[in-house]
Amino acid sequence: MVNKANEKTRNTWEFLRDAIQLSTSPEHVKNMSPEELSALQGRLGYGYNYGIWSTPREWMPAGSRKQSLLEVDFRDRLSSLGVPEAHIENAVLYCTRYAVLIALLPTGLGSRLRNMLMKPSSLLVPIYRALPCLLSICTKNHKIINKDSYLQSLTEEDLQQLSRSKQLEISRELTRINKFCDLKLWNDRPGIDILKKGMSYIPDVAGSDARPKQETKTDKYMPLPDEWVAQAGWRAIWLAKDLGPSLLRLGEQIARIVKDVPHHGSGVTEEAIRRKRRLLALEKMASHRWTDRNGACFVTPPFPLSLRVGANTPPLLPGKWPPTHVTHILKLLELLQYAHLFIALLAVGSRISEMLSLEPGAVIRSSEGVPFANGFTFKLTQVHEGKERDWPLPELALEAIEQQEILREILKQIGFYAEDSSDDSDLSNSLWLRYGHMGEFSATGINDNLRTFVKSIGLSSDPGGQNLSSHRFRKTLARLVALALVGAPKILMDLFGHKSIEMTLYYILSDPVIAAEAKLVSEEMVIMRATTAIESIDEYGGKAAERIQQMVEQERFRLGTDLGAENIRELAEILTMNGQAWELVRPGVICTKLPGSMSPCAKKVGHPEASRCMSSCSNRLEEAFLRSDVDGAIAEAIHCYQTEKDADNELMQDFWAAQILTNLERFTDIREKWQADPTVLHILRCREHTS
Repeated sequence: MVNKANEKTRNTWEFLRDAIQLSTSPEHVKNMSPEELSALQGRLGYGYNYGIWSTPREWMPAGSRKQSLLEVDFRDRLSSLGVPEAHIENAVLYCTRYAVLIALLPTGLGSRLRNMLMKPSSLLVPIYRALPCLLSICTKNHKIINKDSYLQSLTEEDLQQLSRSKQLEISRELTRINKFCDLKLWNDRPGIDILKKGMSYIPDVAGSDARPKQETKTDKYMPLPDEWVAQAGWRAIWLAKDLGPSLLRLGEQIARIVKDVPHHGSGVTEEAIRRKRRLLALEKMASHRWTDRNGACFVTPPFPLSLRVGANTPPLLPGKWPPTHVTHILKLLELLQYAHLFIALLAVGSRISEMLSLEPGAVIRSSEGVPFANGFTFKLTQVHEGKERDWPLPELALEAIEQQEILREILKQIGFYAEDSSDDSDLSNSLWLRYGHMGEFSATGINDNLRTFVKSIGLSSDPGGQNLSSHRFRKTLARLVALALVGAPKILMDLFGHKSIEMTLYYILSDPVIAAEAKLVSEEMVIMRATTAIESIDEYGGKAAERIQQMVEQERFRLGTDLGAENIRELAEILTMNGQAWELVRPGVICTKLPGSMSPCAKKVGHPEASRCMSSCSNRLEEAFLRSDVDGAIAEAIHCYQTEKDADNELMQDFWAAQILTNLERFTDIREKWQADPTVLHILRCREHTS
């Protein structure tokens, strides 16, 4: 279970209750003295040191606990941004008043967070980035007469010098400040109109902006390409399951050497101790047998494995095995940690802050024996220290996390990771250890190390043209779930080694955010499938193709022209009810039945029954690639029919006649082609005579 050392930390609502009980009303904050501000800041939980905003470590999500964020020194921050010395002290007072005000009141913006109390990690955006930047702009570009009115001098030209992302960030904060001014909680109203979201320039005259436009991305984080995931996945699994156990055995031997040859009290120099340890470790390395999961020795990894180490140690290059330096082993141990992280992120789909919140012993089991990882989530919760939650673990992720616990203990024993610091952080409770440095991982550091990891195993660090980041794993998982939801469940079953799709979806859809993302992706894929069908409907088969052809012709007649991309998209959305309909019942066969309608297969309102899908159904649409299969099936059925007729086998004649009639229904032009065949003509006449 998760360590409960921070159990006594009071949550947001308790601090809000304390703040409300204070004798000072919120409208007085804008005029408070430094002494009054320090007292209120301390009561809110952010320290009593005036000018320094101290956020308790346990209030910040794992991965966001940088010292520069935990201790915001307003003087240093303002000075680093170029605020003139004459304004520093008053600007510190300005920042402190504003920080106390937004910590005291529900000031969230946007539809989801409107009028909600800001979490400590979100609060740092305005007080560390936006507000100091605004004060820097105003004091450097304008002569400030009234030191309580910096923002009144702000102009549009000031903001046009900023990047697009910085403009939007500043605009958001100006919206909040205007809101405070409307409520009489703040006096310094900005001197410009608020820029609308997505607008970085307002021309002085009518007409379009003639300046060159910066290319914008439609999605900040894109799913990882399938081929790249396949290559990275099996390599990470090999590192964890084949190299991992053998490497850990060697790591344990090196850890014992460190224990038996200690630094303290030995009476020799540290250099001599390091030399002795290194020689003993090299002896162990020379006699070590590198074996895979089956106990067989391997000569070299099955992919290009390389390690870049310090200037004093030669790198381990692809094809060079076994490692010859102790530093190589330490680097391999680091590589193993990232193989574990890679597997866990892709299998579980957690945010990086949630993954970093895991501690040793985080694996728990339900009463049914299902394994879970127990940690904290920091999203969609108003609790400072995060809300405890569990993530179901597929077997591969379970093995990776359990092996990571062993790796962590070995690294601590080796002492390669600093352990004797006076820092009071909870680093010793983290499952994931930061390579060669004090403190915890940051999200940026994780992304950098993930990119180094994939380079080391011979892959690109920018798959699909976008840098690898931890959040792309969530997008990838959402896409895989969407594929399963629209007809490819075996992808997920194979990925996680599950016996049923129900088990796979249970693991993944326990995260409501991933479930929502997967639903959006699946709906978009349905619309894309319908768009493709409309564009090539003349080549499609099934009774539904005739109906869609008529709709396309009607739309062309209404528009008086051929359908453009936007028209086709609109028609696809109508046909699929914005992605809610059109199920792939078997490869190449789409059921276009709308929700709430009945069909011959089900005979009731509900999902189509794939096993009873009939070629005569008016909802059936067949993709163009099936044409050759259908044509060949009819030819083969005619041959078999003649063979059985020659053998005077009436039962099998009826069977093949039914096959011919069924396939004739599927594509109009193929039916017309075969209707002239004597055998087919005979079968059709027999059917008419029977009916």
